[in-house]
Amino acid sequence: MMRLKKRKLKNKRVKFTKVDRRFIDLLLNSTSEGVFILDHHKSLVYSNKRYLEITGNISNNITGKIPTSVSSGWHDNGFYKRMWEIIDVNGFWEDEVWDTNKLDNSLYVMNQKLLKYRDGFKTKYLGIISDVTAKLQTLQELHYLERIDQSTNVANRFFGEKKLNEFIKEKRENIAVIYLDVNNFSLIPETFGHKQGDSVLKEIAFRLIDCIKSENIFSFGLDRFVLYFTYVNSEDIESRAFEIIDSFYEPFNVKGNDFFLSVNLGIALYNSDGETSEELIRNADSAMQESRKEEFNTFCFYESNMNESVVEQFQLISDLRKSIERRELKMVYQPQVDILKNKTVGAEALIRWENRDRGFVSPTRFIPIAEKKGLMTPIGEWVLRNSCNQLENWKENNLRETTMAINISGVQFNDKRLLPLIRNIFYNKVDTSLIELEITESAFVDDIDLSIKTMYGLKDMGFKLAIDDFGTGFSSLSYLKRFPIDKLKIDKSFIENILDEQGNIAIVKSILNLAQNLDLKVIAEGVETVEQRDFIKNLGCPLIQGFYYSRPLDAKEFILFHNDKINK
Repeated sequence: MMRLKKRKLKNKRVKFTKVDRRFIDLLLNSTSEGVFILDHHKSLVYSNKRYLEITGNISNNITGKIPTSVSSGWHDNGFYKRMWEIIDVNGFWEDEVWDTNKLDNSLYVMNQKLLKYRDGFKTKYLGIISDVTAKLQTLQELHYLERIDQSTNVANRFFGEKKLNEFIKEKRENIAVIYLDVNNFSLIPETFGHKQGDSVLKEIAFRLIDCIKSENIFSFGLDRFVLYFTYVNSEDIESRAFEIIDSFYEPFNVKGNDFFLSVNLGIALYNSDGETSEELIRNADSAMQESRKEEFNTFCFYESNMNESVVEQFQLISDLRKSIERRELKMVYQPQVDILKNKTVGAEALIRWENRDRGFVSPTRFIPIAEKKGLMTPIGEWVLRNSCNQLENWKENNLRETTMAINISGVQFNDKRLLPLIRNIFYNKVDTSLIELEITESAFVDDIDLSIKTMYGLKDMGFKLAIDDFGTGFSSLSYLKRFPIDKLKIDKSFIENILDEQGNIAIVKSILNLAQNLDLKVIAEGVETVEQRDFIKNLGCPLIQGFYYSRPLDAKEFILFHNDKINK
């Protein structure tokens, strides 16, 4: 009984007397470190005097508020998001945090520790901060860090916009602002880590400075930059834009690998397109978005009706949501030919949208929007179900050995519902060995191990797998060897000018050699002329897809094409 009684006493909460509380308060207020406590809402419930001194709060008037050092201070939102994720998982976090002193608005650096604990049934957080600003070598270094983006070594957004406004006030005429977006940059930090990504960003900034011959450039976050300069005429601006684009044709070296990046530029001019940095950047951004509708490595001057295209995009999204129930989507099939056997061996299933008001809407226009706005999942499911039905129809029309290539978007591929969905659609209905699922390189860079698991899940169901647009992204050979794939599809951009550009010839030869070493099949898409066909054939690639043989056909047309003898 006595032992049991002692146990019960141990489990009782400790109660402090008023003397104890005064002693604890005296102890906390005599330390050189700031101490604070947050409730489960992350609002301040206690702070000692040193905390108020460090943060510049002259009186304890911040109780009940969320401190800027844990939510919305100097750093970007991603910094605080990662901080709380670590605390939630590990229960503890420590790092340097930048913030502004509330008394004199000066910048200071603190070492901040946060510890999660339970107070009864509620979660609370104990915080300890110490001012480490003095540890920085000089005030000049602090001044530098306040203005420079550490990932690029050029001005950060806040300081850059300030300098642009000063530049506008000084020059007052003939000022061009370029908004630049680097395409596919995220593949580098996702594959090699953020340190390598920062190294490439610094190289990009160096090249841009060399192009405009000045340091009138600043980072606009992630992989975007703003450049500005004075010009003589429109040809002068275009010359700078072309020089910037040309600078990206030189590869970026990442851990011994050559990585090619592309860009899109938007250009806005002072007075005609805006009078403040905010207006000019916003309109240059609109022009950049417009240039992306054409292709990579292009630029576009801002026009006043471009902001109208934002409204148009909202209307397009609304129409796209209704396209399935309105039965506006349809499938077409582009033949795939074995030129050695002179025979149609398969087809790629492609989606088309015929809107009742807009008419034909190009896939290059609506598919990127569908991926960004979460519409690719229902559209992708529609494609899979229709492809399954079409395969059954082919079987009834004696096309029993004809394969069908179906594109799986990156959004679909990374959706955990993909495997059960595909099993539900195809199980015991068609011969899955006749189905080739095409996946782009960018779809599996986020989580290689999970991607491999998904691929093996598809292989277990009997599907063939192909990497689409191969060569446009980055596939490490070590990863490629782990993927259970059957085919590589050479992107049409390498075929288009293969007769004239030695670089494209070298890339295609490398892909063919790689495929041979890994025992993979290869198909070349975008073949449009007899010269391209013969050249590809002589390189050792017998599988061809492109307008040379046929445009995409509807289901009935494809059956007729398949049954006709190829005489080309």
